[in-house]
Amino acid sequence: QLVNYNLPFLDLEHIYRDPGQYQLSVTVANHNSAEQAEEPSLTRVLPISVSRLQPTIMSANFGGPVAEGAPVLLTLDIEDPTGVINSSTNGWSVHIIWGDGHTQTVSPVTLVSGLLHVPHIYADDGMYMVDINVTDDDGDVGEIQTGVHVLNVSPSTVDLVNNQHRVNFPSLALEGQSIVFTADAHDQGDDSITYLWQFSDGIQLSGPIVTRKFLTSGNTPQSFTLTVSDEDGGVQPPLTYQLTVENVPPGLVPSLNRTVKEGTAIA
Repeated sequence: QLVNYNLPFLDLEHIYRDPGQYQLSVTVANHNSAEQAEEPSLTRVLPISVSRLQPTIMSANFGGPVAEGAPVLLTLDIEDPTGVINSSTNGWSVHIIWGDGHTQTVSPVTLVSGLLHVPHIYADDGMYMVDINVTDDDGDVGEIQTGVHVLNVSPSTVDLVNNQHRVNFPSLALEGQSIVFTADAHDQGDDSITYLWQFSDGIQLSGPIVTRKFLTSGNTPQSFTLTVSDEDGGVQPPLTYQLTVENVPPGLVPSLNRTVKEGTAIA
């Protein structure tokens, strides 16, 4: 109710929260205090039809590079002209098809500074199309699609606890002795890992555990390079190591005891 409104025109605002048919009743009355009397009032009833509006996802983005195996946030800017979405029990839901075989539904929808943040992890690199549907409390649906390029991450032998490479071998070996070399790499995605061992004498071996012998020794240490790669072409920078191979002096191995006649030559 407005009292003592003296301007010739009046603008009023109102928000209808739900669709439907409404009647707006407007009554205008002139209260003339000088004449101590009220002039007849005028009432008008106006029909108003409020149509349903689809919820709108204004934007959907990941906010930066996305790497395989790492958590990422999909940020959605959802528009609701009714303001119902700001309620903690709004009845809204968001359904996401991530494009990697996984789906996710968020309900109720809770906005932070007007935005919805949804976490996800892509297990492998590649290009994915993400389909997003938002459903409001009236059952109306808004849709949007966005693409995301997930980057490959190279494998690594670095131990994340002590920041050292998980490559093991003896620093000293004897010529002719079997030496075991081991490496343990992790890949942030679900890629298979290849290990390539290249030794300075030309021998190449593959696998996380390899065994070999050095048949020569000398003052110059033997060197080798380990290269770790994944199936998507990610390569850890090659690692080069050295070990010393010591000479083993020759020795006499006695023959078996046997009986010979005197005066017979023994070979």
